Amino acid sequence: MILLTILGYMLLSLLLLLLLILIIPIRYSLLGAKEETILFQAEISWLFNGIRGSAGYTSENGFSSKMLLVGREIRFNEPSDKTKQRKREKKETSVEWKDVMNQEFLNSVLQFLKDFFKHSMPQRFEISGRYGFEDPFVTGIACSFISALNLPNINIVPEFEDEILEGRLLIQGRLILGVITILFVRFLLTKPVRNIIKKMMRKKKGDKINVNESREFCNG
Repeated sequence: MILLTILGYMLLSLLLLLLLILIIPIRYSLLGAKEETILFQAEISWLFNGIRGSAGYTSENGFSSKMLLVGREIRFNEPSDKTKQRKREKKETSVEWKDVMNQEFLNSVLQFLKDFFKHSMPQRFEISGRYGFEDPFVTGIACSFISALNLPNINIVPEFEDEILEGRLLIQGRLILGVITILFVRFLLTKPVRNIIKKMMRKKKGDKINVNESREFCNG
């Protein structure tokens, strides 16, 4: 009886943990800037900043990336020769493009992307900067066009006396793993995607049969 109670609490704890994983949002941030230097920074965080990752580029230092797990940095090793060989084998057994590029499959992909982007729309979107062209007339046309758009959270100031182009872009939002999982499963269950998965499985099975027959022939 005590053992069943312990197992019950363990199962309940696992279910609660799975629920938290599915509903805790993944927060993302994108920062781009062109001033004295060019800067691009992308960051994601999950599980109350327990998992964090970032990748960036600056015109001075080039590319950089970092992954933190509960405050400890994780380094990624270069893929081994065996891993590269497996990737090549997967490419050789992949379905041909003519089996994929049909209207039904493209409609399913577009619907999935539409739903995904609708869910992942940024909660914060800001643009600020200054611009100016060699010809003040062109600067005036650009100013009229930007003003006509009347977009919120955009502060771009025209400079009629200097030729300049600098600014900053900030995008922040969140993703919920449970919603993404539902969208992806729904995408996989569409008829065109199921047909492609069946073709891939048949091709993989056929390749294994051919390999076995070749081995038997060589051994014979």
